[in-house]
Amino acid sequence: MSRSSREKPGEQDITVRVGKKGVTPELIAEIRTILRKHKKVNVKMLKSSLGERDKHQVTEEIRSKTKARKASLKGHTIRLQQ
Repeated sequence: MSRSSREKPGEQDITVRVGKKGVTPELIAEIRTILRKHKKVNVKMLKSSLGERDKHQVTEEIRSKTKARKASLKGHTIRLQQ
């Protein structure tokens, strides 16, 4: 695993996975907690977690509910920053 030049030694990205239940209140609470503590989090989505929605819609939903300032999407992984 390569480390970003801005990352401090010993610092790792926290990853949360969106399961088949999709975006739940518990998931949002967990992401908020991680954002408060670490300022950034990766959220990986299963294709089955999207249901009828597009991954861009799910990204925006998670970003707005967690009140993250920045969200970027690459594949099925969202990177949120506080």
